[in-house]
Amino acid sequence: MIQEERRTDPAIGHLGGTPVSIPRPYAHFLEYDGDPGFTEPRKGPRPERTFESGIRSFGFEVHYPDMEVASAKNLDKQKSESIYTTTWLTVGVSSNSFYGGKDFPLGSVLAMKFKKYKYERSDEKNYELETYIPTNVDENKRQKGGGAADMFDYNIHYHKDATGRVDTYITCSNMKHEAATCQQKFNLFPHMAADVSVTYRRGLLKDWREIQSSVSKVIFGFKTIDNQKPK
Repeated sequence: MIQEERRTDPAIGHLGGTPVSIPRPYAHFLEYDGDPGFTEPRKGPRPERTFESGIRSFGFEVHYPDMEVASAKNLDKQKSESIYTTTWLTVGVSSNSFYGGKDFPLGSVLAMKFKKYKYERSDEKNYELETYIPTNVDENKRQKGGGAADMFDYNIHYHKDATGRVDTYITCSNMKHEAATCQQKFNLFPHMAADVSVTYRRGLLKDWREIQSSVSKVIFGFKTIDNQKPK
């Protein structure tokens, strides 16, 4: 893991069979199938990576809406926004052995009934999203916690496409301050066998469609041709 962070050449491999070449500013926390865990030491030399190497996860930060990637070159831009105004997006990509499957994120919606709190559907549609809110939360704890009783006190939003498939799942903290975050999950299937999570300030929820589209375009931009195959 640490060795990968120090490299400057593009990270190569495949995402669910799609060959990719990922510029290093986008390839943080890079893991391949078969790698040791995040804190585990590698036993033996680092394998030579090819387009046959399955990438299981990586992450990056981009600035919305211009989608400039975070790097040492734009530290001033990163520092110019506070946690209450930031429009930086934190993106995580999972594929291969970490891929949630082609039906992802349906399972997250189905698991709603197993949450700590009981969820009920809201009559309001937030930005064309189905919205569910926790109903049995201790209000005293909410007051003491600044709007959220604990880390499990969040609203759930999801969207279905024209075929009825769940294509977006979002959780948003019920904290009252402007730094409260949302986490949006979606699938790149059928274009790519990979799923994505994006964390951003709750004030950007209204832009969930554009965020999903823009992040997808960034990831699709990593596609390349496997020039290592024998001709």
